[in-house]
Amino acid sequence: MIPALGYHVILDLYGVNSLTLENHKLLIKKFSEILKRNGVKVLSYEYHHFNPQGISIIFILESSHVSIHTWPENEYLSIDIYVCDTNLDLDKIKDEILEFLKPKEYTLYFLNRGIIEKIERMNNKLQSNYKENIS
Repeated sequence: MIPALGYHVILDLYGVNSLTLENHKLLIKKFSEILKRNGVKVLSYEYHHFNPQGISIIFILESSHVSIHTWPENEYLSIDIYVCDTNLDLDKIKDEILEFLKPKEYTLYFLNRGIIEKIERMNNKLQSNYKENIS
C-alpha cells in the first residue's frame, strides 16, 4: 500500500439476497460485529428506509465512516469504507463482508486518500515559499 492518511475501499455487490437488503436491523447488527471484531470503533450510526424499498446506513467511526446503500429490487448494494487508521486489515474486513452477504459477483475499488509523499512535497513548497516571502 502507498503510505497515505487514509484508505477508501469501495465495494459494489451484485446478486445479494433481496430480503437481506431490506433488513436494516440485520445489516446494522452484522456490520457492527464485523467492524468491532476487526478493531474498528463505531461511534454511532443512522439509517433511512426508503419507500417502497432500499436502505441507507451510515456508521460514524472513530477513524472515519462506512456507508451502505441497498437496491433490493436489483439485488445490489454499494459499500464505502473510509478509514484513517492505516493499521486496519481492510482485506479481512472486506472478506468478512463478502462472507456475510454472499454476492454472486462484486467489484472492488481501492483508493489512497491523502498520499503522504504529495503532502510532504506540498509542505516543502509552502515552507520554501514562506521563507522566500520573509527574506
